Amino acid sequence: MRGMNVILHDRFRTKLQQALNERGWTQTDLARRMECAQPVVHRYLSGLRCPGLDMVAKFEAAIGVEHGSLIDDQPLRLLELTSS
Repeated sequence: MRGMNVILHDRFRTKLQQALNERGWTQTDLARRMECAQPVVHRYLSGLRCPGLDMVAKFEAAIGVEHGSLIDDQPLRLLELTSS
């Protein structure tokens, strides 16, 4: 089971970084949308923290992707976001 966790964690980090790049966002931009501090986002992107499903959902909502998109094996599709 540990091997699957590593795969999901790596997939999450890769797809989250891809979404940031496609949006043209910084970690600070994402942190602002999540209403958290930038170091929190950094810890997840750098692999220092492994997100639970509740945190994955929070990242997905903030970045604007469908539920489960940051950990599934499908190509990432960004949703239209309303400005905030």
